[in-house]
Amino acid sequence: MIIDVLTNHGIQQPYFTVNNAVNYVNCKYDNNSTGLLQNANNDSLFLRLDHLTILSIGIVLPLNFSLWPNFENKPLQVEINLRETITLNEMQLLICDLPFADYELSIGKFIELPYNIARSFELLMILSVKNGDNFQTISMINSPDSLNNLVFPVTCFAKIGHNFPISNIP
Repeated sequence: MIIDVLTNHGIQQPYFTVNNAVNYVNCKYDNNSTGLLQNANNDSLFLRLDHLTILSIGIVLPLNFSLWPNFENKPLQVEINLRETITLNEMQLLICDLPFADYELSIGKFIELPYNIARSFELLMILSVKNGDNFQTISMINSPDSLNNLVFPVTCFAKIGHNFPISNIP
């Protein structure tokens, strides 16, 4: 079994802009973001015959930042989808609640792939930035003035066990 840690890169990542004039800011995605997960070589394509096990997932906030308290006690919600690379059809694999940020949640979920996948597929992971009526918010308490207007990414990751190497060739 090959074990890869896949993360969002660049425009695929959620982000926030520091503003210490307020208590919190909303976490956002770019309009073109799909939440594509890639390995360190920017490879994201799994072969159709691959067998997947999602070993663990999590999100990582930049150092010294934390989530703004959620008064509805709703956990962080992460959605993992499979996208068929030719038709771009998506299939939801799972929705998970994470207890908090900077935490690796063990799952160990084997993914049964549909047989109608033509060639290859990709995994997408989205942090549900809108949780019920509230947006996922990052605390700005004690943020220094020097960080104002700087943009910081939030990293979503998934540790995946699979059988074939990931590539970037469809």
